[in-house]
Amino acid sequence: MEQSGSELLRQAEEKQKKYDWAEAATIYGKLANSPHDSAKMAGHLIEALAYCLLKSGFQAETRSEFKRIVQRARESYEVAVRVYETDKIEDLAGRARARVLFTSFWLSDDLAEKRRLLEDAIPLAEQAAAGPNVQGDDDRRTNGRQGTVRTNTSD
Repeated sequence: MEQSGSELLRQAEEKQKKYDWAEAATIYGKLANSPHDSAKMAGHLIEALAYCLLKSGFQAETRSEFKRIVQRARESYEVAVRVYETDKIEDLAGRARARVLFTSFWLSDDLAEKRRLLEDAIPLAEQAAAGPNVQGDDDRRTNGRQGTVRTNTSD
């Protein structure tokens, strides 16, 4: 029996509450690969996937495993950028770009590069935060606040 998008979303949220980031990422991956009402919704789910991957990376046992998982998170944020750009949702694309840089920070072993990445990410994030699609955005998977995502997956 195939689960509805709402049921999968509930399961992902439960996994997050239990800090089971890898399993939450798996569920968000399923949701991200299903049909959506909008590019904004698709982007939110891809960002949720990326966020859970990043958190999962911090649970890795080795630096190489950490880098492999965080690289997947960065790639997911890059996909979110393209999704938002396709629909011309510039503030959310900017937020995702800032998160690409922030995630890249964790992959770098070079102190000067880490500094540059943060210096580039902060103004992008500040600019995006002022946008109409980011203000009041309750996407808790990416910023830790409560909220709900609605999907168009057999509900």
